[in-house]
Amino acid sequence: MADDVRKRGGEVRMNAQATGLRIEGGRVVAVKARDAVTGAEEWLEGDFVFSTMPVKELIAACEPPPPPNVREVAAGLVYRDFVTIGLLLRKLAIRNETRLPSVNDIVPDNWIYIQEREVKLGRLQIFNNWSPYMVADPVTAWIGLVLLARVTICGR
Repeated sequence: MADDVRKRGGEVRMNAQATGLRIEGGRVVAVKARDAVTGAEEWLEGDFVFSTMPVKELIAACEPPPPPNVREVAAGLVYRDFVTIGLLLRKLAIRNETRLPSVNDIVPDNWIYIQEREVKLGRLQIFNNWSPYMVADPVTAWIGLVLLARVTICGR
């Protein structure tokens, strides 16, 4: 994606953290970025902004701040920790029995949610179906097992 942005005349900043979002007319018009090496901050204007910030931090970074009820909801969000375990399989026994196209005729699903309360597994992911570029050898199946966890850091 970064290469596509650059090819179209856009700029991609690496090793920088977004610390502020300037909002005008309901749109993000600038992002305050802190350089991870120098610590210098600057406002960057742009036509489009892509964010991977957690919603809690994104709302807190908005200038001017959103209404109090929006800030309150965002501040109260609780995130669930998870660990993804990758399994590289030589063969996946579950075959595609649908009309949907799939890589190597494996089951076409991307995510399969696990509903059993006794199991710590939240979902099973089939990376082959996200993108063929995520799997080096298309004959294999790259499976992700998402384990739900609770991480405690510094006693919190």
